[in-house]
Formats: sequence, structure tokens, C-alpha cells
Amino acid sequence: EKTFARDISDLAGMAPNMIIDPILGNGTAAISIRGMQLNDVEKSFDPAVAVYQDGIYLATTTGALLNTWDATRVEVLRGPQGTLFGRNTIGGLVHVIRNKPTGEWGGKVSVTIAEDDQQDYKGTIDFPAFANISTKLTAMDSSGGDYFDNKTRNKDEGGTDLQMWSFAALWEPTDTISVHFIYDDIDDDTPVRPVTCMTEGNEWFSSASFLGFPTDDFINNGQCANKDDEDFHLDTYTSTKQDASVEVEAYTINASWEISDAHKLVLVYGDREMEETSKQEFDGVAFDAFKVSRPQFEEQESLELRLESDFSWGRTTIGGFYWESEYDAWQNTFFFGGFNDSPRTLHESENTAFFGQVDWNVTDRITLTLGGRYTDEEKNYCQMF
Repeated sequence: EKTFARDISDLAGMAPNMIIDPILGNGTAAISIRGMQLNDVEKSFDPAVAVYQDGIYLATTTGALLNTWDATRVEVLRGPQGTLFGRNTIGGLVHVIRNKPTGEWGGKVSVTIAEDDQQDYKGTIDFPAFANISTKLTAMDSSGGDYFDNKTRNKDEGGTDLQMWSFAALWEPTDTISVHFIYDDIDDDTPVRPVTCMTEGNEWFSSASFLGFPTDDFINNGQCANKDDEDFHLDTYTSTKQDASVEVEAYTINASWEISDAHKLVLVYGDREMEETSKQEFDGVAFDAFKVSRPQFEEQESLELRLESDFSWGRTTIGGFYWESEYDAWQNTFFFGGFNDSPRTLHESENTAFFGQVDWNVTDRITLTLGGRYTDEEKNYCQMF
């Protein structure tokens, strides 16, 4: 709250060895912990740093740039964290955990007005409990912040256009049973991040020389900026309107049963569907040389069941995990204004895992941890031309 963070990228400087950069818009995050990251929007590879929200693993970098509004805490766990969180955490993970409904009338509102027409409106309202059920409604509208000036299109670029809302319900029929349900609806129309041309005059395969234009002219008139020009990135020259969108619908269930004072059974279920589109011009100049369009669809479903136990000598955690996902993508390319046939890629993944960890308190200041995880994963990949 003190940093007025829009999303987790604003928290990067608060944790050592962590860098979070937005890439290609669409709420896409490239997260680096201890120098390990996946700086790509594609889904063919798993990120080295995982992102979790309320116990649910987010399989793609798209949509991973989570907002921090109504978060009770953000955990940064340095890797590897493979025992409890799976094999895709060699670098570590970022876990955003949101507040539960309070069961009493209340709420909070935040309004941010800043330069470049940035306007952020956020609100949360808690309703009184009824029949042991507490509910909460959260909404957000974030727009503006266009600090790039496109000289070709005479438009400002680089802003945010995000609307989302979520509904949460907490059912506590007894003192030992708790079921927390969350529904999320996200509509992110933030355009692709602007790009600029950094080609040097002595580079043979440059946007200018390749097209038969004098390279020095491109550099002098600003379309390709000299690397020593500190303000070059504020002006862009791409001719394409780089539209993008991400639509997400997600269901999350966190349930727990305190079997006794020492044992608790926890269930975490998540279902998430995402539709994504983006159009980007990679050449960075006004001439329409190379651009791509990427419609993509992704579904994921997961279920985790674990038993957490506390003893006088330490703590144990054992559990099982099941995961399945589908990913459908088109890679449309355009060279010099013409459309080129592009492949369609289909991914299917199924994962089953069993894990356990023991934390033994050797002394009041020393803890010995021993854990292991068995994973059985199958991936199918099909590319059609």
C-alpha cells in the first residue's frame, strides 16, 4: 500500500535478487530470481520462476503480472522449491495471497490520479455473514499512463486498460471446517508494449539498409535512435496499432479441516480459462516490415490434497497433486504487409505428483528439513501447417 503498487512488478525492489519486467503487454511477466528466468511469452517452456495466486499455480507468463490490490501478503520464496511447489520452481516463486471475507460490514476504496492521464479506481466491500457464510466483492478499473509518443500515428502509447472483478465467499460451518471460494473475471485490453529501433549505422542487416534506405537518414530523423540517446525510448515510430487483450475466468477453492489440534487436511482446487490476442510490429520503424498476430487459448485445472501435522519436535507435510492443461496457439506472421501461412500449435499436459517434507527442530535455532517429490508428467505437442 505504501508503494502504491499497481501489480507485482512494483515490488521487485523490495526483495533482494528479484527482477520483474513486463513484456509484450497482456499482463505478461518476466520474473528473475537469482538470475534465473524465462523472458518469453510463449508457452512451450515452463517458467523458471513460478507464480501462484491463492495456492493455484499459473502455468503461463501471460496473466502472471498479478495486481496487488486486496492482497494480505506477497511471498517471495527463493528456489529451488520443488518439494512442495513442483519442478517449475528452480529459481523460486512469487505467491500472492488475498484477504478472506471478514463477515462484517466494511471495505476500502483507492483512487490514483497521475500524469499521462493515469486513472486507477479500486474498491472492496465486505458483507455481513449469513448462515455461516461471509462474502466479499472486489472491483478494479485501471487506465492511462501512456508515456510514449508515437510520431507516425500521432498517438500516445504504453498505457494500461484493465477491468476486473472478483467475488469471494467463506463458509465456516464449524470451528474446524473452512471453505474459501473465489471467482475472478479479468478483461485486460492493455496494448502491446511499444518498441523502438536501436539499429546502429554500421550494422549491415538493419531495418533501413535491408530495405534499401540510407541508414544514416533513419538514425538522424529519429526512427532508429543512437544507443547514447537517453530519451530515444520516449518516441516510437511503428505504424501498426498494437492491440492486445487477455480475458480470464477463474475459480479457486481453498478448503481445510482441522482433524485435531495437531493435524489439518487441506484441499486446493483451481480452474482457469484464458483467451489471449496480441499484435506487435517488431521492426520499430514506420515502414511495415515485420509484425505478428498471436491468438491463443489456454485451460488449466488442478487439485491438491495435503495433510499438515505439528508435533513437539517439528512439522510434517504430505500430499498429492493432479494437473491437466490445454494450450492452442496460432503464430500469424506478416512480412512487408503480406500474410504468411503460419502454424497452429496444440499442447496438452497431464501431471500427477506425490510429495512429503519433514521439518525437524534440532534446537530452538536449528531446523533440519528433508523432503522429496515424485512426479509423473506427460506432454503432447502437435504442430499443424
